[in-house]
Amino acid sequence: AGSTRACSAPRWPRRCASSTPPSATPGGSATVVGSFDDGDGPTYAPNEGSWFLMIQTGNEDEPQVTSQPFAMVAGETIYGAAAFTTLEAIGLDCCLNDSATATIFEVLGATLTEVWSAHVTGAGGVGQFGSTPWQYWSFSAPNNGTYLITYSVQNTGDDLYDSYALFDAATAAQVPDGGSALALLGLGMIGLGAVRRKLF
Repeated sequence: AGSTRACSAPRWPRRCASSTPPSATPGGSATVVGSFDDGDGPTYAPNEGSWFLMIQTGNEDEPQVTSQPFAMVAGETIYGAAAFTTLEAIGLDCCLNDSATATIFEVLGATLTEVWSAHVTGAGGVGQFGSTPWQYWSFSAPNNGTYLITYSVQNTGDDLYDSYALFDAATAAQVPDGGSALALLGLGMIGLGAVRRKLF
């Protein structure tokens, strides 16, 4: 973001218009989409329903953030899906390490938990022009109270090439003894063995 590359440029996201790139103004963007393809990686479809959230990087070293407060009861589990894809060309530069995170903050205990993350360079990084599939995360509330889920993505080192964080299916579930929300999800049984509610 922060650049004005033409839509015909290599690896420019296929969702852009014929003449104006979607990130022509600084500051990144957050958009609800029905599918997403950055032009170099896989095409992402929703995990659940018809839409998911896409956040695009903005200016150098300025995280693009969206958040949502919600209430949970002790023992309740929230689960979701996230993915990361980048157009970053790192070359020999170790410091162009765009990244994305999902965190949950417990207001009562003032504790922050990172439930998902992805980045470009270093151990576990996706590498230049890399991407992840949808990855699943979960979080169990230790107490009754208010929580804040925050999704973010950041350009690091430059803002010449964009990265994208995708988020879907933030749902809370109360699971019977001996089970887990993610296990039920993997078996396609969520809703049969758990009581769930879509948070947003």
